[in-house]
Amino acid sequence: MFLVKFVWYASEDGMGLELDLNDSDDKISFLYELCDTLSSLDNSDFVVSGFGQDNWPVDVETDLPILLEQLGEIGSFLKNEKQELKISFYEQGIERDLLFKNEGQNVRISCQSFGSWEPQFTDETMQIDEFKLMLETFINNFDSCLERCLPNFHPKWLIYKDKELGSKRG
Repeated sequence: MFLVKFVWYASEDGMGLELDLNDSDDKISFLYELCDTLSSLDNSDFVVSGFGQDNWPVDVETDLPILLEQLGEIGSFLKNEKQELKISFYEQGIERDLLFKNEGQNVRISCQSFGSWEPQFTDETMQIDEFKLMLETFINNFDSCLERCLPNFHPKWLIYKDKELGSKRG
C-alpha cells in the first residue's frame, strides 16, 4: 500500500537550532538548506513505500525537498483543481514518477521507474479521504518539527507553505 510520511522524534539535541537563510532566495535552495539542517539533527525520517517496496531509498536531506518543491501541485490536487498529479522523485538512486488520478471516491496511483528498480505492480488505489489525510498528516508533522526544532525558520516555512497550498492564516 502506498504511504508517504514524515516522522520526527522530540529530543533536546538541536532544539532551537539557528539556521541562516540569507542565501536562500530561490525556492529549491531554501528547501534544500532546510532539509539539510533537519537531516543533521538526526531526529527525523522521511518515508515512502508502495508498489512492492516497503521502504524506498529516500532521505530527509536529498529527497524530502523534492517532494516539498511540488507542494503547490499537491495543493491543487487536494482542492480538486486538478484531476491528475505527477510527483517526480528524480534524484539518482530513486528515479521514479508517481501519477495520481482522481477517480471520484478513489485515487489511482501509478508508478514508473527510470532506474534499475521495477515495481511489483504499477497501480495502487486509495480512498480519496485516506489519501488527503495522509498528505495533511505529512504536512502537519513537518510543521510541528520545524516549530519545535527550528523556531526561527518556522515563520518563513509557513509563508512558503501557505503560498504553495493557497491557504491563508486568519
